[in-house]
Amino acid sequence: MNLTHRTVNHSVTFRDGDVHTNTIEGTWNGIKMNVTPALRTKKMMPWLLIEFIWRRKHYNDIFGGIVDCLKNVSFDRAQRNPAWLTELAAE
Repeated sequence: MNLTHRTVNHSVTFRDGDVHTNTIEGTWNGIKMNVTPALRTKKMMPWLLIEFIWRRKHYNDIFGGIVDCLKNVSFDRAQRNPAWLTELAAE
């Protein structure tokens, strides 16, 4: 990714052309509103951020998002699939 770091001097202005902090501030506000404070630990945050991003991406079609994700899961019995191994152990 070829990104350019740009800054805004908030003592002068809150926006400089298309440079502003509204996007990241809104994103963090959404995370803080949707994640229980007790779960905001160093261990849990990566998983919570993944879930937050996934939910934001699929907010208008959660079921379709789940179906799309399941298309990428392999249910091949030849693989070392934990679900299949559990079924074998139960027999």
